[in-house]
Amino acid sequence: MKIRKYDTPDTLFYCDPPYVSAEKYYDVPFMMEDHERLAGLLKGIKGKFVLSYYDHPFIREQYSGYRILTKEVSKHSYGMTVNSKAKERPKGQELLI
Repeated sequence: MKIRKYDTPDTLFYCDPPYVSAEKYYDVPFMMEDHERLAGLLKGIKGKFVLSYYDHPFIREQYSGYRILTKEVSKHSYGMTVNSKAKERPKGQELLI
């Protein structure tokens, strides 16, 4: 993993992995074990990280003890096109950890 290669006390990593329960919308396979593996990796780095996810109990459990900021966001509505005439996208909570 590139994280281990570039990890120093002065490094800041920004991670935006596939969101839990939305993995099917991504071009790469990402399972629950991958979310757990990422959490374990980030907990052991020398540097710091910022991580974004949609709010999910599993993610809150994985990163309990870390500072978690919550922000209401307009979710991407899969199936909507850029030119869609939909007036409003569904709302959700995004976490910055």
